[in-house]
Amino acid sequence: METGRELFDRFLRGDRVPRAAFLPFLSTLAARVGGTTLERMTSDPGAWAASLLKAADLLDADGVVVGFDWTLLAEGCGARIGWDGDRPRVEGPTRSLSDAPESVGRLATALEAARRVFAVCRPRRGCVAALTGPVTLAHQLFGPEEASGRLADAKLLTVRVAEAICRERPDMLCLLERGEWGPEGPTPAHRRVYSTLKNVASYYNIPLVLYLEDYDPPTLASLAALRADVYLLGPAPGNRDPAPGDLLHLTAEAQGLGPCLALDDVTAVDEWARLGQEIGSQLRGWFAAGFDPPGREVDLETAHVVVRRIRELRR
Repeated sequence: METGRELFDRFLRGDRVPRAAFLPFLSTLAARVGGTTLERMTSDPGAWAASLLKAADLLDADGVVVGFDWTLLAEGCGARIGWDGDRPRVEGPTRSLSDAPESVGRLATALEAARRVFAVCRPRRGCVAALTGPVTLAHQLFGPEEASGRLADAKLLTVRVAEAICRERPDMLCLLERGEWGPEGPTPAHRRVYSTLKNVASYYNIPLVLYLEDYDPPTLASLAALRADVYLLGPAPGNRDPAPGDLLHLTAEAQGLGPCLALDDVTAVDEWARLGQEIGSQLRGWFAAGFDPPGREVDLETAHVVVRRIRELRR
């Protein structure tokens, strides 16, 4: 049986893999496994690294993701962060931007946690760094009315932090975006920003992954213009499923595609199993991920069932 490391290496080389590699995007579940809260965990690089490694062992994951927190980059850039229970949120537009976001607050902690996690898990598992994407960051920092006009500012900050993360040599750099493109999909400005980020990752020979949430499924095909190497699809409003044709258009020039499924939703795995059988033979690569949904405490027994079903996905 292949290890997660071997599956990742084969996927990255473009080889056909026997099953989808499983990658967990964890926040509060990792903190629970580590016996702490998310706020405490993400303020201590040792606790953060240990919790992620324990969770990877518990779920028998093929890879580990560091930095799956939509507010980390905004906080590093100068945004005020509040907490709803054990969930962070950005509190309004940012008044003053940081010159060195990678050295601020929990973002600096995430970089140190990444160093520790990657050093330990690299021989056995894939290593992935997550970072809020520039379009979502612009909305967080400047609000929806000014976001499009301040995209260049968000780009400079994202590029700076992406370079710092790439120096830690993850196997993949994953940018987290929500459906902030507008009804027509990415504009030329969005494409230019992503072209720069793709060049940064390519300089370090690191594939660029685009993780999407709250997107409109019919607009998926337009996101191929961003030229990500891998697309991971999280939840869409109303849990609508994308059309097979849109998925194939999205990934026509990409290295891979996969779902990111809630770790308490067995039904969603079944639907993606059907999609995988329908279009999998036409994809260059097949991936799969899971996340612990905000506002819900995932039952570990259910999570194990979902993970087992995810690991059975074939293309």
